[in-house]
Parts: sequence; structure tokens; C-alpha cells
Amino acid sequence: MNTWILVGDASRARLFSSNGAKGPWTLVRSLDHPQSRLQDSDLAGRQRGRMQQSAGAGNRSAMEPATMPKEVEREAFSTELAHLLDHQYDVNSYGDLVLIAPPHFLGLLRKTLSGKLRKRVTAELDKDYSLLPPHELQPRVEQWLAELARSPVENAAK
Repeated sequence: MNTWILVGDASRARLFSSNGAKGPWTLVRSLDHPQSRLQDSDLAGRQRGRMQQSAGAGNRSAMEPATMPKEVEREAFSTELAHLLDHQYDVNSYGDLVLIAPPHFLGLLRKTLSGKLRKRVTAELDKDYSLLPPHELQPRVEQWLAELARSPVENAAK
């Protein structure tokens, strides 16, 4: 069974398939979530609510949303990716999964992956390689995976 490598950030992701043995990676799918690149003010389609201040008549201040709109979009994209990975795993498209994303987005992915997928994650790298071209990306990731395989205890502590 082949391994899928998810390389992404909060607004774009690429899924690659690898049969191991340093063979060429195949791009399975590219996904784009441009809403994550927008400013909070562009995402908040309506004005913030107002709240009455206790001191002074008529003084009101804007209330901040509980979760910033940009974070809501990041969470939506991680959920979209998790659903896609879940479905593709169910139809036997891959066996193992490698996740490569910046630390914050990697955390969102961890939270949104189902239990069965979390068991299939063989490695995680908290780096932003989302814009690297495949010919630079593959050797970096393969070198990191080889180092991880040689000394998993040392790398887990880093």
C-alpha cells in the first residue's frame, strides 16, 4: 500500500503519493482555500455587534468575535482536508500518511483527523514547505524521513 504525503498550510495543500524506495512522487491532488488568505475584515461580512458600556450614556464599543474569521477559515480548510483523507482512506487509496505543515496548521489537522487516520500517520513535520516545488520538496522530505527511520527516539525529542 502506498503512502500519501500532505504538504500544506492554512490556504493550500498538495497530496502526493509515494510507493517508497525513493521513486518519483505522484501529485494526487492540489487544493486551494483562498478565504484563509483574506484579512479578518474582509471575511467578517457584517459589522461587529455593539455592547452597552456601563459607564456613560450611549458609549458602545465593538465586540470581537469569539473566534476570528481567519481562524474559522483555517479550521474549515483543515476539516475539508480531513474529510477528503478519510474518504480516500476508506476507498483504499493509501495506507500510511505523512503530514507536513506549519506548526499551527499541523495542530488543526491533528484535531480534525479521525481516530483511524491518526493511527495511519507515520510522520509529522512542522515546517512550511507548501510553496516548494516538487523537485526540491521530495529530496528534503525523503532525507528527513530517512533520518527519522535511523533514530526515531532522537527525532521525536526534537
